[in-house]
Amino acid sequence: MNKKLLISLLLASSCLGGCASTLESITGSGVVKTYKDSFSNEKVVEMSSTPNFTVENEIANTFFSAKWKESQSNKITLILTSRSDSSSKDTFVSFDNVSINIGGEITEFRPTLTTQDSGNYNSVSNTIYTSSRSSIDISTEYLEKMVESNDTKIKITTRRFFEVIDFTIDANKIGVRNSRPILKNILSEIKK
Repeated sequence: MNKKLLISLLLASSCLGGCASTLESITGSGVVKTYKDSFSNEKVVEMSSTPNFTVENEIANTFFSAKWKESQSNKITLILTSRSDSSSKDTFVSFDNVSINIGGEITEFRPTLTTQDSGNYNSVSNTIYTSSRSSIDISTEYLEKMVESNDTKIKITTRRFFEVIDFTIDANKIGVRNSRPILKNILSEIKK
């Protein structure tokens, strides 16, 4: 067999097996970081922005990141981020409500005031990339219930749209991880 062909086949097969995890590592998606705060000297655990999937198994508009602090050990801040661009009708969104349905038991959360950022400009497409961010505080006990349930859906309501996230999906068909398994990792880090 041709040496170049063999090398190409090996590279292609390793990429197919690890493209999703490679993409996550390149983009910084789904990274859990534990550190000591330089001011308070307390333990902090953070999760970088991670995608979610709708009940239709499409990528959701709302990504999750999270932050836990030792001084407030019984709660975790779930950060909601919606990314868009200046060509969209939803350049910025305002998060109005988060409903979490665990096995038919629905709990409502009121997000904090939405902040908006227009940080990146693409001069080729003349597009400004934007993001809208808000957060909710949930108890670590409730988060544990969310990630352990096989029947959790999250409804994100904004002023312009709503979407239902299927929180039971750990990864999509090509292996891109949902926020659920990464939030499980946060709970593990908290317990250390």
